Amino acid sequence: MQVLRLVIDRVKVIIKHTIHFLILYLGSTVTGRAQDVDTILRHRFFITTAFNRVDSRDEQASPLLYYGNGTPLGFGYEYRGDSYRHTLRFSFSVSDVNANSLQPDLQDDPFGRKVFFTNGFLTYSYIRDCAKTPDGTLQYSYGLAFDNVGFLREYKYYGGDLYSAGGEATWEELNMLSPVIRVDYALGSSQKINSILMLPLISLVGRPGYNLMNTNTQIISGNNFHLVLLGGLLGWNYSLTFEQKIWDALVVSALYESRYYRYTRYGWSTSMLIQDIALQLSWRFGL
Repeated sequence: MQVLRLVIDRVKVIIKHTIHFLILYLGSTVTGRAQDVDTILRHRFFITTAFNRVDSRDEQASPLLYYGNGTPLGFGYEYRGDSYRHTLRFSFSVSDVNANSLQPDLQDDPFGRKVFFTNGFLTYSYIRDCAKTPDGTLQYSYGLAFDNVGFLREYKYYGGDLYSAGGEATWEELNMLSPVIRVDYALGSSQKINSILMLPLISLVGRPGYNLMNTNTQIISGNNFHLVLLGGLLGWNYSLTFEQKIWDALVVSALYESRYYRYTRYGWSTSMLIQDIALQLSWRFGL
């Protein structure tokens, strides 16, 4: 019995050491594989579809606050280095909007007084990792972005065809150099949250002297653009994103984006708030 007990105790010790070895081996394998995935799959293409809400006021054309909905479509590319990332994004949207004062029927005003609102965004950003918590779940990053925004509004005042019955159009072009702050939080091995904030620091703003119609002046000229420093253009570009990794190469994201701008020239102010709820599909790959 004594011998049998010694054998059993020895077997227990061997099993215990074997389990510890397997745990350490599997842990190192998973960690190594995760590092390999992040190292190899540095490239990412993504496509985004969204539903948005547009609130816009342009005193150059109308004192009213207009609002409506659109369905933006976007795509982009990201390269992830060891401690930095390059990201290029583009999106485009067309919306029919109307004003509170033109109720009761927002989208079917009996006089046809709508606004055709078009916007496009092209943003390049360079971000470097700054600090990380000891457990690696929280990552802070910072950088700069070149954020380009274009707007075109066409107004109908009396219904009918815009170009033949009392309408006008205005445009804006905002080319902004913006500091970027990014925070990433890992919920687990397959889920992450990131938040990005951009604030315009230096901007080249394009704004027509008056509307595009009923004038003999050039639609776009060098006189329409001028440099604006911090405070001259108020606004932000903010996003909050939840990522779910399906496979190493496939990531599905749900995100909220908010853009706000306010600018005054020639005694008229223009402001807009665009909010998106979006779904994004990303494909990661290596070369």
